[in-house]
Amino acid sequence: MSCGLPWIEEGLDSEYMDWMASDDQLTYILGKPLVYTPGERFDYSDGAAHLASAVLSEAVGMTTHEFARSRLFDPLEFGPTEWWVDNRGYNLGGVGLGIRSRDMIKFGRLFLQDGSWNGSQVISSEWVEESTGSRIRTDADDPDSSEYGYFWWIDGCSDHSCYRASGYSGQLIFVVPDLDLVAVVTSDWSGDRSRAVFNWYFAYALLAYEVLPAVR
Repeated sequence: MSCGLPWIEEGLDSEYMDWMASDDQLTYILGKPLVYTPGERFDYSDGAAHLASAVLSEAVGMTTHEFARSRLFDPLEFGPTEWWVDNRGYNLGGVGLGIRSRDMIKFGRLFLQDGSWNGSQVISSEWVEESTGSRIRTDADDPDSSEYGYFWWIDGCSDHSCYRASGYSGQLIFVVPDLDLVAVVTSDWSGDRSRAVFNWYFAYALLAYEVLPAVR
């Protein structure tokens, strides 16, 4: 989330819908000017996440969904999954992955267990440590969201260190190592963008300020 390309993710000026409706989603992103040095400034961007998906797909010679299925979803015995694609066939890097809540828990447990699942090392413990560590400051007003790793938000919630995957409208995976806890929330926004914002806020507040303080 610091690729140096400008992006407006949220609010009335959000360019997400323009990007999705464009003739070529990759050209839309890559046509932007480089306005700051990559790695210098945090700027949350579904476009940047999509570039990561396209690069990964080219590197491994299969779609991001196929790669995830073979290296992650199948070893964890996920149920059915779906993943939206752009007009070139690349899976969207920042949106559109459909998995079950129970499989979100498995994903969180995989990281909680340092990449191990049923006695097998599915991902390296070094990658778990690197990706869930703080890589850049977000400069957010909310102290719970002031640090970011590799697609993980790094939080300090209710006196616990944790990290979370955070999706639109309240799709959340919280991993809290010192409590040996993974908690997930999913929600339905039904196309109402104003409802989506409230869904996210209340889902986050439920986990951060109700669930975590209640765990002993």
